[in-house]
Amino acid sequence: MEKASCPVLARLSEFTDVMSGTVVSAALLPMKLGEETIAEEQLKLLTKKMRSWEQQKLLYIYDRGYPSKKFILSHIHLDVDFVFRIPIGFNKQIDSFVASGEVDGMIQLYDEAPNLRVAVFELTSGEKEILLTSLVESTELSYEELFAAYGARWRAMEEGYKRQKVQFELQNWATESTMGAPNVSVVVAFYN
Repeated sequence: MEKASCPVLARLSEFTDVMSGTVVSAALLPMKLGEETIAEEQLKLLTKKMRSWEQQKLLYIYDRGYPSKKFILSHIHLDVDFVFRIPIGFNKQIDSFVASGEVDGMIQLYDEAPNLRVAVFELTSGEKEILLTSLVESTELSYEELFAAYGARWRAMEEGYKRQKVQFELQNWATESTMGAPNVSVVVAFYN
């Protein structure tokens, strides 16, 4: 018997503290809203809330699906730090930096933005992990610490999401029967 297909009806977006794995902001919204649109609204609300709790140094860490000029500039205008994993082909200037063989350096990505830091790490698979960050001083995060912070995103989000899927039975949210998990998008907040 063939299973009937069910359309994905919602998108889940979470900001999670990478140190504790605690979800600090979550939104379940219609699929018609894009990941970046949801995350941008959450970013504004979460930043306002964190600052009301006197958390002034905020660092948001994102996977490859989130970087865009608009979203990067949103962080700069909110005066919060960020780390984005950058896919190959996102920006010619970043691609040129990667092709140069450099592993840690500065670029002027946009006229309306300060210099940003690009760091490249070769994974054991041979793939290059490319990070773009507003943390330009190595005293803020060294090259090694930058990649460790990004790795903490994986443990907090991806492993945390696996636990949530089981705990909340997310695969059953689509219909009355098990039809597969809904489309879930995630972003991460790390603050100190």
